[in-house]
Amino acid sequence: MEKIINISTFKEDLDRFEQNSKNMELFLRKNKLDGFELLQYNEWKESMIPASMVKGVHMRHYPTWIDFWRGNHEKLINQFKNQDNIYKYYNAKTRDDMVAKYKIDIENAAKTGAKYLVFHVSHVELKHCFNYKFTYTDSEVLDCAIELLNEIFEGYKGGLTLLLENLWWPGLTLKDSKVMEKLMTDIKYPNKGFMMDTAHLMNTNYYLKNENEAVKYILRTIENLGSLKDHIQGIHLNSSLSGSYVIDQLQKNSHKDFSVDFNDFKKIFYHIRNIDQHKPFLDKGISKVIDLIEPKYLVYEFITKSLEEMNDYISQQNNVLNY
Repeated sequence: MEKIINISTFKEDLDRFEQNSKNMELFLRKNKLDGFELLQYNEWKESMIPASMVKGVHMRHYPTWIDFWRGNHEKLINQFKNQDNIYKYYNAKTRDDMVAKYKIDIENAAKTGAKYLVFHVSHVELKHCFNYKFTYTDSEVLDCAIELLNEIFEGYKGGLTLLLENLWWPGLTLKDSKVMEKLMTDIKYPNKGFMMDTAHLMNTNYYLKNENEAVKYILRTIENLGSLKDHIQGIHLNSSLSGSYVIDQLQKNSHKDFSVDFNDFKKIFYHIRNIDQHKPFLDKGISKVIDLIEPKYLVYEFITKSLEEMNDYISQQNNVLNY
């Protein structure tokens, strides 16, 4: 099992290490980590993070994308208000443009020497992040995601493993084995599996009061998958006990006139950050989850304000797992 920590090409993340690969190497060694899982805001270059340290790469993620994929311009205008906002969000004009961008993600990931790619199977519209009154079902999201992934990987002959990540929006939540079976059957690219995010799974249950309850919930969910659990190759390990916040938001934002401004980035970021907290998982029972899955990749996926806080979160997680 390889132990990994998340990082991005965002300047603030790299500045923590003074843009210096030696500092990154010392950081990994000190924290008993094998490398980084990379999120690309800016295109990766060897001078940013050496390829030898990159184990996995996140593909780009559009939380809201099905109407663009289907070419439903009327629904897009209803959500984004004008054509400029639509282009600003997708940086693409057609579904072929979108596929081409994902293919570039694969090419760039291959350059890093990464072993796997992470792709979110999910869809949520902006307003529905606040009121959970979703437009599309898991099945509809799945059908479109399978179409998209089959086009992205058509003709690809490389060795990267595609790992599908669960979220708490419609799509892949890990709560339905039939969803997982369909993804494994209908995605034509053979080298595939799942990346289980523990906090995202916790976010599917607003009534969890503590991490002990969360461990039981995660174990029960995995056991209900039967043999499909064997396709889980990686774990994004983090914790999120945000149920009371979610319930409060659902109550506040359920009225029919509720709306969100596409350009109110601060409000949107604050809201998502409060749902998906990316904290260390501090209940020792989480070891049972890791033992049950036996993942190839254990990824500490934290959001931190500084290198000091990052080191502290890793230390807390290592102590819980006796690493």
